[in-house]
This record gives sequence, C-alpha cells and structure tokens, in this order.
Amino acid sequence: MLRRIEKKKEKRKKILMGGVLVFLMIFSVMGIIIGRQDSQKFEYNGYKFKTDGNFYVVEVNNELYGFSFFPTQVDYLNLSEDVVNILKTTPMFYITFNPNAPNIDLMYMDIIRKDLSEKMDKIIVNGVLSASADYALPVLTCQNATTHIPMIILNSSQETNIKTNKTCIVLNGQNTELLRLRDFLMYKVLGVIV
Repeated sequence: MLRRIEKKKEKRKKILMGGVLVFLMIFSVMGIIIGRQDSQKFEYNGYKFKTDGNFYVVEVNNELYGFSFFPTQVDYLNLSEDVVNILKTTPMFYITFNPNAPNIDLMYMDIIRKDLSEKMDKIIVNGVLSASADYALPVLTCQNATTHIPMIILNSSQETNIKTNKTCIVLNGQNTELLRLRDFLMYKVLGVIV
C-alpha cells in the first residue's frame, strides 16, 4: 500500500516536471521568435532602419524618426522636387483638414497633424477647411497658401494620391492610407527617398 502511494507520488512528480519542461521550452522558443521580430534591421538608400514594435525607426541628422511604412511601401508615390524643396526650405507651413467630411476618422487626422508638427522642425499652423464645433482652429484654405507659407491639406478620399499646385499640397486618402502619404512626405523631406 505504501509502495503504491510512493509510485503515484513519483509518477505525479515526473508528470509535473515534464509539464514544467514543456512550458519552459515553449516559452523559450516564443521569446526567441519575438526577440528576433523586435530587432529586425533593414536598409534603404544608405539609411539603416530597425523595427520597434510596429514602427520602422531610422536616424537622420542625429535624430530618430518613426514610420508606419518602410520606404519601399511608399516610394511609388509622386511629389515634384519643387514642392519638396519648398517644404524643406520654408520655415513655416499650414496643415488643414475638413473635420465635417463624411466617412472621416478624425483620429488619423489628429495623429498626422501631431506627427508632422513634431517631426518637421518647422512652425506649423493648424487649421480647418470649414468651421467646426470640435476644433477651435482658424479656417484655412489653399487661398491662404503662398510660396513662403505652403499648405498641406489632409483630404478624406477614396483615392490615394498627392495633388499639388506648388503651394498647396493635398494628401488624398483614407485612414491608414493617409499615414502612408504622411510617411512618404516625411521620407522625401528628410531625403531618405530621393
């Protein structure tokens, strides 16, 4: 009887130890896989990127920039060099959008406006295309844009593209596609995409 109890205890210990070992092995493998995903490195046009969560991070002029899209995911887009030079050289520009547009996710508009304001190292004046109770911002349209103060319009659209008339740059897209356009614009201004 005593011997049977000891055998059961011994069998439980073996099962428990086996379970612990399986648990450790599974989580060790998962740790290696996750660790590799967080430290992936890529290169584009001489710039070295690394992933940080869901972002591609690159150092340009001793400053780190995070992007939602890798350059090869946006370099098919077009923006004239004249417009890029205006954005690079002007000390100030406007960013505006229509908060009353149908099918718009304002969160994306706010993220893009915040990112451009923080990353562009320029004086940014935010505005809206039409008056809004939700945003206490001035109404700004392309008529306000000049060569000294260009404008970026974030436009909710089914098409994804960039339209310009030299001083007024319209980013057309929906939600994450607007993030793609923001990344492209930043890559161009920073010189990552030439």
